[in-house]
Amino acid sequence: MQTSGFLADPIVHWLAEKRQLQYGSQEYQAVYDLVQMLIRKTAHFLEYMILGGLIQALVLSFRDRMTLPLSLSGSSLYAASDEIHQMLQGDRSGMIQDVLLDSCGAFAGILLGTWLLAGIRHRKEQKNRVRGKEKCL
Repeated sequence: MQTSGFLADPIVHWLAEKRQLQYGSQEYQAVYDLVQMLIRKTAHFLEYMILGGLIQALVLSFRDRMTLPLSLSGSSLYAASDEIHQMLQGDRSGMIQDVLLDSCGAFAGILLGTWLLAGIRHRKEQKNRVRGKEKCL
């Protein structure tokens, strides 16, 4: 099931006009397939980026140490299990490249989540310091 067509169609149409490709030609189809694949891979990366950030936030709520390896391991295991599930489906195939792409997305989300949570903590500490100084005055 290809669901990225509604995004790929206008992009490919624009590219076809720029490159003067004829609709239905092999070159047009190759461009269409490439754009559709890029859209799907980007969506997977972003999905796992969100997952990695959420897992990192969950792990940080329970632990202070070793959160990055735990979060990345959990996200990567989920990505691997997703690919195994795809291999068990008749019409789909699982690929190690997809596990690596998903794991990279999760890693980006973990780093982004860590950075955002550190910023939130820093702002809270600054507010507490200001409040503490106000009480002294």
